[in-house]
Amino acid sequence: MKKISDWTIQNKLILVIAPLVIIPLILLAYFATTQLNSALKNGAEKDLDHVVNTIYALCEISLSSENNKPFIPLTQLSKIKKVVKDIIIGETGYPFIIDEKGNLIIHPTKENENILYSQDSKGDYFINEMIYKAISLRGEGTGEIRYPWINKELGEKSPRMKITRFRYLSQLGWVIAAGSYEGEIFGAVGRTQKAVFILTIFTLTLMLALVVFFARFLTEPILELTHLSSRMAEGELSLRVAIHQKDEIGQLALSFNRMAAQIQEHTKNLESLVKQRTQELLESKEKYKRISTLLTNVLESSTEYAIIATDLQWKVLEFNTGARKIFGWEKEEILGEYLYKTYVEKKESFIEWEEFSKLQAGNALEKEVMRKEKNGEVFLSRAVITAMRDMEGDLIGYLEISRDITERKRLEWELIETKDYLESILESSADGIITTNQKGTITYVNRGLEEILHDKKERLIGSHVSLFYLDGIAEARKIMNILRRDQKFTNYEMTMADKSGREIPINTSASLLKNFKGEIIGTVGIFKDMTEKKRLEAALRKAEASLIQSAKMRELGDLVAGVAHEINNPLMASQTLIFRIKEDYQQQKNCSHKKIIEFVDLIGRCNDRIATIVNHLGEFSRGSEMKFEALDIMIPLNNSLLITGQMLLDHQVEVTKDFSGDLPKVMGSASQLEQVFLNIISNARDALDMQHSNKELIIRSFYRAKNGTPGEIIISFTDTGPGIPPEIKYKIFDPFFSTKAVGRGTGLGLSLCFGIVEKHAGRIELDSEIGKGATFRVILPAISSNLNLNKEEKNGKEDISS
Repeated sequence: MKKISDWTIQNKLILVIAPLVIIPLILLAYFATTQLNSALKNGAEKDLDHVVNTIYALCEISLSSENNKPFIPLTQLSKIKKVVKDIIIGETGYPFIIDEKGNLIIHPTKENENILYSQDSKGDYFINEMIYKAISLRGEGTGEIRYPWINKELGEKSPRMKITRFRYLSQLGWVIAAGSYEGEIFGAVGRTQKAVFILTIFTLTLMLALVVFFARFLTEPILELTHLSSRMAEGELSLRVAIHQKDEIGQLALSFNRMAAQIQEHTKNLESLVKQRTQELLESKEKYKRISTLLTNVLESSTEYAIIATDLQWKVLEFNTGARKIFGWEKEEILGEYLYKTYVEKKESFIEWEEFSKLQAGNALEKEVMRKEKNGEVFLSRAVITAMRDMEGDLIGYLEISRDITERKRLEWELIETKDYLESILESSADGIITTNQKGTITYVNRGLEEILHDKKERLIGSHVSLFYLDGIAEARKIMNILRRDQKFTNYEMTMADKSGREIPINTSASLLKNFKGEIIGTVGIFKDMTEKKRLEAALRKAEASLIQSAKMRELGDLVAGVAHEINNPLMASQTLIFRIKEDYQQQKNCSHKKIIEFVDLIGRCNDRIATIVNHLGEFSRGSEMKFEALDIMIPLNNSLLITGQMLLDHQVEVTKDFSGDLPKVMGSASQLEQVFLNIISNARDALDMQHSNKELIIRSFYRAKNGTPGEIIISFTDTGPGIPPEIKYKIFDPFFSTKAVGRGTGLGLSLCFGIVEKHAGRIELDSEIGKGATFRVILPAISSNLNLNKEEKNGKEDISS
């Protein structure tokens, strides 16, 4: 066996060059395949994230709100369904939307079904697990779940691993998910590995052939030179090398012929020169190979962008992976074809003179144009075209980088439609809506505010908001201080003024405006014109006063007989005393000066009682405004008993009084509270008239303490009547509801009482059982609580138990 040193130069070159080429190529192919596989897998998972996040954004911008409850209008929901159902992931994958309870909101085939307890091939409840993970993320990014699944509908018998990415839409409680089988998602990875493996084997074979070829190509002239050198060494110095190459070997041969006379000296340098030139060739070749491999990897690793190189006639020279994915042509099918084959309209592929001048000047040309796939489907493309030049700077072709922007354009249009829809809602509002920047300058007003202020938005926008407040900048600062403290407020009453000076009562709600970073950028307010409401409230108060006055007149009618009797008693006593004085004076009997004074004094008391009753009836019958003042609650209560006492006696009603002394005062209107007490007493009288015995009305007054507050004053009226049935117990305060016979009641008494007590910041309570009577309690807040509370608390407990 020959030693390596005895091998021919050709074999030595093959032995040295082959490992230097093959080993780096294998390593490069391995690392490139590994990185490419990783990039493809990451890209495929990001595609799933992109689908989920796109649907999430589409749902989020479609959200509306009604009664502080978010929802998606049906028109927007139908659009979202169409978008979701049109998306196909891999061969059989798809996105879907499910709520927290497992009900499918949007699904290609199982919409409205509940799949919460669906099990995978291992028996795990993967849907339940996915929903739990989604909720725990709280909408902050996407989550992932992997599970084995058998698609029995496709006739599968063994499970395949499935990947699903998801995100939680907290406003609606939806989980947005998208998934497919790993084999379908990472299908490109396997195909890429196979393609790289085949390409590597092919490249290795080609490299070996090239190594052998170049080894032979390089060594043959050298062998010839060696052979001639041997012959020259033997004395055949007249020989010349017949090599006419113009490369380094040719120059060597030329030098060899020129230096034939000094063959010995030049022979020493020949080997060194050959090795040097051979090494330069190898280094140049290796450098070219590295650059070529790098450029190829860059082109083929771009899967989302089409990179197409053409010559000056627009014939395709290079067609990368992204181009094949987007347009559908294989590289072999399109190479050498004109680029206009990828355009819908051939004329769109031509460039104008101005565009050509732009490319000549080194600038990029951008254009959006309709393109078509191999199967004829049309899409919108955004292309960037640049000129390609050689080392001398001459134009040799064009390079296009393009991308399918159909989906992005569709989303942009949907965003525009949503924006227009929201603006239409704002403009349709009858209330005024306004936004300002941080300095209080108006940035937006709707049609409702224009109508309120009788002004045009062109004049309003750009003005400071305080110009339209009646109190000017002071009101604006007050509102801004509230917003800085509470972030928002509702039902704030204020007054605005239009350009004519007309004052407009306003009820407003406002909040701070923030951008997506949470930074305050201004304010938004909703202004409701309260002019009509104020007018109606005034009319309502007038009508209410009229109703109360009518009720008083009805009560007076019921009390006429009793009041007449009440006045008649002191009148008869007065007449009797006058008769006695006259008779005694005429008969000169018992007619002392002292006795006459006593009789006259008694007559004066009778007349005072008559005057008191008549005066109070006059005051009660007159309509009066509800003037609130610090009031002793016993005054209206005693006045009520003053004018109803005789009436109750006439109806055989026994009145029992249990009044606490020294009660705190309340803030109220004496005439209005007297109307409440009269109505309750009259109702008790009517109830007691329904039975022939045991007619008793117990009236109590007491104080009830409350922790940290002045407490409450309670006036209770308990009758021993038949009681109120449970089915009507909660209707008796309704307007026009009455249990009395037709003509005996309007059904407004207790309704008016309820409204009067409510305006006094109090309440009316009712306890009743059939056959055990009824108790009405008028409860009013006390102004102070400087009392001995033990007694009143005890009385309060007794009243409640009754």
